[in-house]
Amino acid sequence: MIEEIISSPDLERYQTSFPSGQTIFLEGDSSQDLFILLSGQLEVLKGDKKIIEIAEKGALFGEMSFLLGARRTATLKAKD
Repeated sequence: MIEEIISSPDLERYQTSFPSGQTIFLEGDSSQDLFILLSGQLEVLKGDKKIIEIAEKGALFGEMSFLLGARRTATLKAKD
């Protein structure tokens, strides 16, 4: 199902690219956007400590703030 969603031409208008090293959102931000990784790698940080990398095509991120309406619980940066 995720392949069907991410390959939809309707999704193109929502696509955004982030250069390596760019912060996508910061821990504590009040945004509630939900993201789907189409390509590349991301780093998830709590404070200055990297806790995980996300590299799986179709992975969702930002879902906690999206679903709960809460502030971001971590910082997310584009790795490549």
